[in-house]
Amino acid sequence: MIQDIKTLLKSKPLVIDGALGTQLETKFNKLLQEDGINIQSHPLWSALVLLKNPELIQEVHYDYLCSGANIITTSTYQASKRGLLEHAPGIENDDEVSAVYDKAIELAVEARLQYLSEVDKGSHSLTNKEIFICGSIGPFGAYLANGAEYTGEYDSHIIEQKELKLFHHDITDRFLNNPECDIIGFETIPNYSEFQQIIELMEDSLQKTNKPFYISLNFKDSKTICDGTPLSIVVDYLNERLSRSEVLKSAFIGLGCNCVPLESATDILSNISSLNKIHEFPLIAYPNAGLDYDLSKGEYSIKSSEKQVWEGLCREWLKKLNVRLVGGCCGSGPKEISIIRNVTDRFVIEENSY
Repeated sequence: MIQDIKTLLKSKPLVIDGALGTQLETKFNKLLQEDGINIQSHPLWSALVLLKNPELIQEVHYDYLCSGANIITTSTYQASKRGLLEHAPGIENDDEVSAVYDKAIELAVEARLQYLSEVDKGSHSLTNKEIFICGSIGPFGAYLANGAEYTGEYDSHIIEQKELKLFHHDITDRFLNNPECDIIGFETIPNYSEFQQIIELMEDSLQKTNKPFYISLNFKDSKTICDGTPLSIVVDYLNERLSRSEVLKSAFIGLGCNCVPLESATDILSNISSLNKIHEFPLIAYPNAGLDYDLSKGEYSIKSSEKQVWEGLCREWLKKLNVRLVGGCCGSGPKEISIIRNVTDRFVIEENSY
């Protein structure tokens, strides 16, 4: 699987899906209200829908496939073991936590099967057969549910750094050992110590089960991740670990940014690219589309994002910055993913015409 994805990324970019919570609220707001589910105010966020209305999750996955997504991310960003045991009704032990992770993967798989069966019948004008399931793992800050994924401020909540490794262990292990999970994605990582612990965890875990993974960071500015660590230090550490570990190097498929303002992504990617001279790994971009987190207010603010802006930026990322995984984060939906897919398809045609 690793070499399949790595080979594919050398020949073409792949499209990641868009926001899950945004689409659930947009499409099913009335139904969620009737069921007493408020995604934004609950510590489990969209994972609460996974527990109570799983069929809605599957429908959103399906919508993104119809829009051209190659990679479907599971509804587990906020579903850490600790978070589920503390906040999920009826989840009381490790086996029940593991069942939640398996259910999330199953929903993505079922959406893929539904879509592919319709493609085979000629029901879709867009033939999209390269589809991968990505196990989504959010940061420790998402579990804290206090905006820490935008600040990286963990010091008052952890005693020692290895806690961060333990925090991510169970969900990572489940995704590694579920054969239906094709990729693991660590998303919105705002803290350097957490980044280090994820790398250590993956290096240890990959000795037993090899599976492709990526890490997407969150940023304070274009040269600094949220906790204040310079991007150069993060990339230097990554390069050092990739150089030391063949198994890590083999499984790692990209570094990038998500949950950043759309207008900030190009500068961030340019800075990663300038530091990426040793292993030249692919870059990843799935910024926000019209929905950004306002730290001063502790809430999301809405901005407009136009089709031409997405098209222009995506084209630049693909042509100049070696971005090979591209999608949308907060505020994005099937419309944005369709725009991105059109850009990636045109890019492949142009590249193959030379």
